[in-house]
Amino acid sequence: MVDRVTIDMSGLKSKLKMLNDGLKSSTYLAAMQQSLIAWVARNFQAEGIERRWPQMSPNTRAARRGGGGGARLLQNTGILRASFAPSHSQSASRIDEGAMQVSVGTSVQYAPFHEFGTKPYVIRPKAGGTLAFMTASGFRRAKVVNHPGVPHRRMLPSPAVAKRTVMATLKAALNRMLERAKSAGK
Repeated sequence: MVDRVTIDMSGLKSKLKMLNDGLKSSTYLAAMQQSLIAWVARNFQAEGIERRWPQMSPNTRAARRGGGGGARLLQNTGILRASFAPSHSQSASRIDEGAMQVSVGTSVQYAPFHEFGTKPYVIRPKAGGTLAFMTASGFRRAKVVNHPGVPHRRMLPSPAVAKRTVMATLKAALNRMLERAKSAGK
């Protein structure tokens, strides 16, 4: 697991049992997981919900497809954004009913560099040749590049926001259950 947020739901066991009107608690845990995945999708769309993501450098924009016209942050190919889908391996997105936890994350190896940012670093060619790359001022070649670092762009919700998100999902499920009970009692 490269990157994820995990919410401990053990304090909600009794409430989840109330919801268990023929459904396993894993159904509600799956709904909570989906609410976190939806939050991540909205975060990508907004380019930062909790904190606006820093904009791309002119050099990064120039290196993007089509010269960066209409470029969206962290969405050049769409691989990273789509990687938060629930179809990931058990280690990346999982529901642990016994521990009452939901986890959402990504197994994309470069995700942590964007989630946490990096310090400046040096890029060298692999075979001792030269690097070739696009900048805002045109195509360049160099033997070494001093990269300024990748800015911090949080893709996952903070633990507090994640907890509020899953609590809202649980509250909505409780309200639906109460409405069904009221309708059945009439």
